[in-house]
Amino acid sequence: MNKAKIIFSAVGNGLRALMLCLLFCASPVWSFGAKGHSIVAAIAENHLSAQSLEAVEIITGSSRLEPLANWADRVKGNPNWNHSKSWHYISIDRNESFVGLRRNPDGDILLALEKAESQLRDPSLPKQKQRQALAFLIHLVADIHQPLHVGRRDDRGGNNIRVKWFGEDSNLHRVWDSGIIDNTILSPSAYARRLDQISYAKIKQWQNSRFVDWAEESKRLRRSAYDFTNKPGAEPSLGQQYAARHKPLVERRLQMAGIRLAARLNRLFANQD
Repeated sequence: MNKAKIIFSAVGNGLRALMLCLLFCASPVWSFGAKGHSIVAAIAENHLSAQSLEAVEIITGSSRLEPLANWADRVKGNPNWNHSKSWHYISIDRNESFVGLRRNPDGDILLALEKAESQLRDPSLPKQKQRQALAFLIHLVADIHQPLHVGRRDDRGGNNIRVKWFGEDSNLHRVWDSGIIDNTILSPSAYARRLDQISYAKIKQWQNSRFVDWAEESKRLRRSAYDFTNKPGAEPSLGQQYAARHKPLVERRLQMAGIRLAARLNRLFANQD
């Protein structure tokens, strides 16, 4: 092969490699649970008041919530934020009540939601702290609507239950965090537009609730996650049938989380300058 052919061959190989890189790098890759959090934030954005949009822009420099939706997950690996890991869930067994519940001394999702709201009510709080509080509120409102974030103690909210998900190794918690909705080709914004077809009556009904009410709902609904059969000693094999049966519930919880997040922010910023 002469020198010119070698050069053209190398260029051709390089272009093919570049095209493959562009093809795969342009495809969205969702981190653990990221898509659901982005969907909740996008739904909430559609229901924010003008005053809330202005307040969010003052805090973050943008009126959009979605860029903050997954920050709380990303910082969990940072040593400075190790203490926040327990803020994403609460452990409660079937026969326990939230009244008098034995709580995690490191905090839990209910305490973290209350703290985030309290911080956002404080106009003297530095902008960086306000931004962090807003990011936690956006993220944790979604988390508490995922039934296994209000989890049983014995299996750590399904994390200890190994399953095959469409033939791949996974666990029950991951299936509910991301598996059931991540196989869609819709982007988070398109998915949010499809889900955001909610009647006014439903919106009013969902908004009239407290953090602990959301946790109670998830506790009741989590039974559905364990609705599968498996051979003794074998990992449960979950796939299309399981996904189809539970996807409507997951989507309804995403809708509720988005509407309720907007309502909390609208009330929070209603009387702030």
